[in-house]
Amino acid sequence: MPQQTWRTNQAISDLPPGYGGTKGQAVVHLLRHHEIVSRHGEYQVRTTLDTHRAWRYRCSIWHRGRELRKEFVPIIVDRTEFLRQESLITEEMRIRFAMEAVDLHITRWMALQRYLAQSPGDAAAPRWYDKLLVAAIVIAVCAALPAGYWLWSHRHEALSEQPPVESPTNAVRWEQDQVSYELPAGKRFALLLPALENLSESVPVSVTIDVSGPRLNWLHFSPATLVISGTTPIDAAGRTFHLIFHAKPDAGHASPLHVYLTITQ
Repeated sequence: MPQQTWRTNQAISDLPPGYGGTKGQAVVHLLRHHEIVSRHGEYQVRTTLDTHRAWRYRCSIWHRGRELRKEFVPIIVDRTEFLRQESLITEEMRIRFAMEAVDLHITRWMALQRYLAQSPGDAAAPRWYDKLLVAAIVIAVCAALPAGYWLWSHRHEALSEQPPVESPTNAVRWEQDQVSYELPAGKRFALLLPALENLSESVPVSVTIDVSGPRLNWLHFSPATLVISGTTPIDAAGRTFHLIFHAKPDAGHASPLHVYLTITQ
């Protein structure tokens, strides 16, 4: 699965065309015009951004002027409730929010490309999602869930700053950086997280879960085994929970893993 941690100066050789060729310029375009559109034949990926009345972005797929709401469910991310807790809204916060929207736009555009490459012809009504990229194509992310990490974790980091080079023994990353699961409501579950790569026995690594937002008392995490378990709430059917796990060596940078848990009927 492609990495989703694009830098602002990342070239868009593998990304949607336009917007000057870099992700940073796509972010600027989205902030100025409140919309970015990427075309593939008769298909379009559209992402709109609102940072005035609310803090919300929406990513959807269109075909011949019609939004495909059943075939590709629109993704709506609302951070309004989180932002109301802030006493001061800065330009950096707006930029980071737009970067998050562009990341989703890029991922969905790549998923659409992959679907069309594997589908016969240019069907107007696709019947299934690309399973390899479905982690990023999640049904509506709830604003009340612990998804405010983008705002608080790196508020003072310069957007153009490049991370220092780490030695191979200190570098650590997840085998995948995003995964998603569907779990039936009211049932017990146990899920093994993706493995960690580039580990050295001489370098201790700690794994923690982001607890921004309401605590999920029904969820248990074992850092030793990388297993999450528990019993899904019966009243949570139809909701998607966004969890962030951080793997960090004693000397080095943390590697994030985004986990989406969708509770079904």
